[in-house]
Amino acid sequence: MAHQHCADRCGSVIDYTGKDRSWWPDMKGRTVAILASGPSMTRAQCDLVRGTDWTAVAINETWRLASWAAVLYGCDWAWWAAKAPTIEEFDGLRVIGTVPMVRNKAQFPPEMDGQESRLNYLRVIAGQTQPLWQGPAVGAGSNSAFQVANWAARCGATRLILLGVDCHSPNAHWHGGHTHPMAQNQKPNLMTTWLAAWRNAAPQFAERGISVVNCSPGSALDCFPRAKLEKVAA
Repeated sequence: MAHQHCADRCGSVIDYTGKDRSWWPDMKGRTVAILASGPSMTRAQCDLVRGTDWTAVAINETWRLASWAAVLYGCDWAWWAAKAPTIEEFDGLRVIGTVPMVRNKAQFPPEMDGQESRLNYLRVIAGQTQPLWQGPAVGAGSNSAFQVANWAARCGATRLILLGVDCHSPNAHWHGGHTHPMAQNQKPNLMTTWLAAWRNAAPQFAERGISVVNCSPGSALDCFPRAKLEKVAA
């Protein structure tokens, strides 16, 4: 999947609002594997995905299991400040969720100096538990995998494969719990919001002919068909 870093696309002018969609990739008719960071995520799963022709989107630390992924997504600015890979470590498209009227240039953590031009800004509407189908924004759903699913569908994907989307605990990950400051946002009641958002999205994906397959072993998400990754990737 061809991509451009923001610095190459727009020089010194960066749209921090996420209104610019010129960088959105063409995923028309493609299968997109969403590699989230729930405890069920493994390197073996990522290796299976790598052997397909799917477009892979790694979320947060999961890039460490899939440095070859086409996209790295993180909605937490603190994560990018503390954990972002170098260009040598990850050379794919980098996407950050940006919340209008909350996140802006002045609020960049000092640790992010120099990263701004390498990031592409996806407009995320906080508190929105429905996917959005018009305009430059996606629904937040209070979780990154939901945001990626909405965005991939908007980019034309017709099948979404969910991996590491366990939905048991907001601070349970294959890499261990988040450390400060990311951990402060991981409240237990988020699970109710996560599940409600996905359940809201399920019929909307179906109406648009977008197939969603949950290949996350032991996932609490019950609104999509489940399947073993080995069979789906065969």
